[in-house]
Amino acid sequence: MRQFILTDECYKCRGDVRALRPKELRELIGAKNDSIVFQVLCDNGGERCLLNPGASPALSYELGLTRYRVEVLCDFPAAIYAEGYLKDERGILTADILFESPQIYDGGLYAPAYIKLDIPLSARTGKYSVTVNVYRAVGANDESLAASHSLPLTVYDFSMPSPKDFRCHLDLWQHNSNIARTYGVELWSDEHFVQIETVLSSLAELGQKSATVLAGDCPWRGWGCYLLKEYPATLFEYSMVRIRRDAEGKYFYDFSVLKRYIQLCEKYAIDGDITVYGLMGIWKNMPLFNGASIEDYPENLLIRYKDEADGCYKYMRTGAEIEEYIRALFAFFRENALFEKVRIGADEPADLSAYRENYERLRRIAPDLRFKMALDKTSAIERFSSEIDDIAASFPCSCRNRTLLREKKTAGKRVLWYICNIPDKPNSVLHSELTELRSLGALGYLFGFDGFLRWAYTCWTERSLEEIRYNNTSLPAGDVNFVYPAKNGKILYSLRYFALKKALQDYELLLLLSENGRADDAEKAVRFVLKNTNPESYMKDDFHTNEGIYSEDYEDYVRFRAFIFQLLERSK
Repeated sequence: MRQFILTDECYKCRGDVRALRPKELRELIGAKNDSIVFQVLCDNGGERCLLNPGASPALSYELGLTRYRVEVLCDFPAAIYAEGYLKDERGILTADILFESPQIYDGGLYAPAYIKLDIPLSARTGKYSVTVNVYRAVGANDESLAASHSLPLTVYDFSMPSPKDFRCHLDLWQHNSNIARTYGVELWSDEHFVQIETVLSSLAELGQKSATVLAGDCPWRGWGCYLLKEYPATLFEYSMVRIRRDAEGKYFYDFSVLKRYIQLCEKYAIDGDITVYGLMGIWKNMPLFNGASIEDYPENLLIRYKDEADGCYKYMRTGAEIEEYIRALFAFFRENALFEKVRIGADEPADLSAYRENYERLRRIAPDLRFKMALDKTSAIERFSSEIDDIAASFPCSCRNRTLLREKKTAGKRVLWYICNIPDKPNSVLHSELTELRSLGALGYLFGFDGFLRWAYTCWTERSLEEIRYNNTSLPAGDVNFVYPAKNGKILYSLRYFALKKALQDYELLLLLSENGRADDAEKAVRFVLKNTNPESYMKDDFHTNEGIYSEDYEDYVRFRAFIFQLLERSK
């Protein structure tokens, strides 16, 4: 029996008999300068089918295949996507990729369409109607109307702030070397920068504030990708600085790529800070990584140069060479009026003694240098938080040390929080429910920090449109990305991308309430989403959270927004 169900934006389709049943959607709400999203699920009665989000004929080599075409009629621009399934780390097919092209679905899976309505700033406040039509055809036969549903839409008299104006200091790391590998272009070439700009544009839509730059090769040593063959990925990241040494042994430094990248980030208002990786916090827990160590230097940096005496590429081997390079790099930042924004980044360094020695060495070179550190242990926060300027604490650390971290913020430090492969939930990996991502906005407000960090945005696997599982013992599927590489050189969005965008908007809405003298109402709004507002009680152990932190009912997120929209509408 065929069915066509309109459901909410947070429902996630799965090829699992235990999957949640979709709830029927009854209304839509939004603001001006906002996007409203929902889904249409096509159930073809257990038989294979094709879903067409566009107007192409979409004939298939399976001539008897049922084809469904989705059409949306409303007063606002509508984008329609066909959702693609990928296997999570348990092997369960889970919807995530949003395709603009037709997709084929096996029997037993919903053929889901994701619909996004963009409400312009000039929209009239009030009531609208949205109609969704689903047409059916087989082969070259005429289409027939298979289903038609209408939904009421309310647009409130409030304008959603633009992402560039968001106050959340969003720090989603950029993996530009991986972008070059995926699209098959030369590193730092003009073609590479075309692909980079596409990614930066998508980050800007989220309100990204931090530019990730590399001044040394492989600070994360490729996340051990050379050890993991079952689900292949090449994850080495390379420096943006090109170096050569002439026949007399003199070094010359080319910072043009670095400058070009920073200027491109500035074009998209990604200019809150410049985090430099590759100079400290180098991971040592990745075995079998060949390369001699540096003489008289605390960490094994990889600073590559071309030796014009013999034409070979080599790595610097002495502390004196490294320090000369670092001085030149800092001079570049100062000469271009960028030094105030620079943060020397380190990600959960395991060798804290080596980090300390390197920190002191860099301080001697530039006493006014600023540092950023991602920390996942209370002991590391207590040891280093007084010396670093930007602190990014893991979710467990944020829960256990919220009071201490808020004191650090009050003292003038920038404090972020992050999720990665932990906690188990709330998280943003493939198996996560989308309500988990939506809860991040309210959680960010509750923590009271400056922003949110995530380590991977485009850290794509070798065949990421078919397989994003990687290192399943440590990283759940989807831990490495929020968007996907399209065959046409652009990117494909995901369900998780738009859920994250909604969470960031929620955070901004709460800040607006608080700043308009309605902090008590902001606290009331938070309680629509968070069922427990005591972060100290969240963690069951180092990796798992207790139940009952956030709402799993989408209607609570609707009530959350309606409550805030009505208050801000009246304030206006």
